[in-house]
Amino acid sequence: MKLLLCGVGVVLLVVGCDPKPEPTVASTPSGQGTEAPALAVDPFNPPMPPEVPPVDPNAPDPADPVAPDDDIDPNSPVDPADPLADVDGDAPPSAASSLPALTGDCRLLSAPKRVWPHAAISSITAVADAFVVSGYEKTDAGEKVFVARASRSQLPQPLITFPLPSPVGPVRARVAPPGLATNADGSVTLVWIDAQGNVRARTVASDRPNGAGAEKAIAEGGDTRFAPAVLAYGLKTLIAWTNGRATPMRVWTTVIDDKGVLGTARDLTQTSMGAAAPTFLSGSNPPELMFVDPRAALSTLVRVPFKPDATPGEAQVVVPINSIRQPPQIAVARGGNRTWAAFTALGTSATTAVGMLSIEPVPSTPEALVPGTAYGDLHVGAVASVDAALFVADTPTAPGKDTPRRVHITRVTDAGRGQPTSIAGPDGTGHHGAIARGQDGTVAVSFDNDSGVYVAFLVCDSAP
Repeated sequence: MKLLLCGVGVVLLVVGCDPKPEPTVASTPSGQGTEAPALAVDPFNPPMPPEVPPVDPNAPDPADPVAPDDDIDPNSPVDPADPLADVDGDAPPSAASSLPALTGDCRLLSAPKRVWPHAAISSITAVADAFVVSGYEKTDAGEKVFVARASRSQLPQPLITFPLPSPVGPVRARVAPPGLATNADGSVTLVWIDAQGNVRARTVASDRPNGAGAEKAIAEGGDTRFAPAVLAYGLKTLIAWTNGRATPMRVWTTVIDDKGVLGTARDLTQTSMGAAAPTFLSGSNPPELMFVDPRAALSTLVRVPFKPDATPGEAQVVVPINSIRQPPQIAVARGGNRTWAAFTALGTSATTAVGMLSIEPVPSTPEALVPGTAYGDLHVGAVASVDAALFVADTPTAPGKDTPRRVHITRVTDAGRGQPTSIAGPDGTGHHGAIARGQDGTVAVSFDNDSGVYVAFLVCDSAP
């Protein structure tokens, strides 16, 4: 895809896309790497009888084919000004349940493990020798938050669950997870937004159940469409969130110091601009917070560098981005000598895509990390590794409305993006991908489907 940068008023114009080669097709690997010891029966991962084939819960009824929204013409001509045009032909021709695993640059260590028995949009962070997952779960009474520990060699371990206040009046469906970050002492900081927009936080022990601290009120007016951004910096914890009650939306930040004292909240939004979808740049020290000023046409990516004392500096416009999907999602990570950003975008005929570009040292041409072939929400996340930025993105398995997804992990280096590795649950589907990387290089990807929340463990570092 090609980018046209025009003077001071920079605009993005994509006129094509050089297709990447298709990922290598293979069955889920076995016998690779160190084998985990034999485990007791895992109630979250019961074996599937071989005579019972997996059923795709999202497959459309043949008598009731899925069609795009009435106001969308799937046969409309390609708009040459569309940032992700001419990439519709890359979609797989069949549904997820008929696709084998796709093995790319990352090596899947074992089949994905179910760590929570109910579907929930989740976040994930690495702790000393495992990973911690958190998400919102719907209940008969409303919602609750769960936190669980996941590792290759042990059974999943619930750490805490607690209910959220019952909503008053209509509420938006959840499209974003809680915020989660690992602290210097091995605990995690959990930040969530309830249906009333209250932003709250608590510390949770990662090595034992029921080791949670008291709830701490952070702010009001949080927008549930966006995950809070959380980062441990030394003994302090940085938190940022989107205030959806303001017009336009705004991004605020605060800090919890080493004594647990909450600092003064600061509005990071620039004058005459809006702000939403904050995320910390993975691989940056001191921290850098990124967010977007979302517009119907031309949006801007904004960076806020933090000082060594954890106070925010001046907001800086990084690059304009065209056709960001509403509500936007972004993910940013360092890889080699470059910084990469991914964003959810509007593809051809209002399909949903995920775009990607290098934002430094020099902005690059955006390209389609996930082509615009289907309708509905997609999610994207990122983490830095030794020599690459690792992106996880929901990927439709066929054109159409709300078609099944898989989760693709892609290594992006100075030389560009590599072959994606595709993962899914036993039914062949997976969505709402989130990613983290442990100190030993193990990468964990959390995702969910109708049967629960899963974690896949991979190795994504280049060979020595």
